[in-house]
Amino acid sequence: DCKTYCDFMLSKGEFGTKEEATAHYERIVKVKESLKEVEPKGKYFGAVDIGTKDLCYWWDYGQVKYYMENNLKLLKGATQAEKDEAKAMKTFLGLQTKGSVTGPLKAVNCAVSDVTVKEASTASNSVLSTVTSGSLNVQDSILVNVTAGSISCKNCLIYNVATADDLKLEDGQIVVGVTCGNPPKSHLIKSKFNVCGKKNWKKWTQTEDMTEADLALVRK
Repeated sequence: DCKTYCDFMLSKGEFGTKEEATAHYERIVKVKESLKEVEPKGKYFGAVDIGTKDLCYWWDYGQVKYYMENNLKLLKGATQAEKDEAKAMKTFLGLQTKGSVTGPLKAVNCAVSDVTVKEASTASNSVLSTVTSGSLNVQDSILVNVTAGSISCKNCLIYNVATADDLKLEDGQIVVGVTCGNPPKSHLIKSKFNVCGKKNWKKWTQTEDMTEADLALVRK
């Protein structure tokens, strides 16, 4: 609720009439105080980048670069502030401290949840959630809801992909699985972080097997 969040961050003199401001401010104060009883040192999670920075967290997923940047905060820990934010994000997302892994995966500075591998695999500085693969060689990447024969990538984002093929990606590549058309058909949309999809949609997709009608469905 953006309005409620904004109200949390306002001072007493920043509303309309004095009567309205006082009544509303006192109601919000009661809500804030009740939250402190649950988590005395907790912070608020907001929907916009406003408010006192030491009181709230705001993780923008509106662009791919922000999706990467903010989700990788799960791994930060150089300062106490970064450690606190990573802990808060893990709590918010329901991630276990050590994660759940099945198979021989060596993970260094990773956030993992529901990962299954068959062969000796490595991952470093990455976020892995619901990943199943024969083997992994992953660095500085985010994988969410991915199934593949094997996966090798660096500085990549792979999202909602299911394939029996091996995924050996270029540095900085984005791969997203979508289903569209009639009858429904699965497609892999590929791009890179240095490509601006807003300026050139067709270049952004880098997809050869999709018709204009398919692309129109995706754009919706």
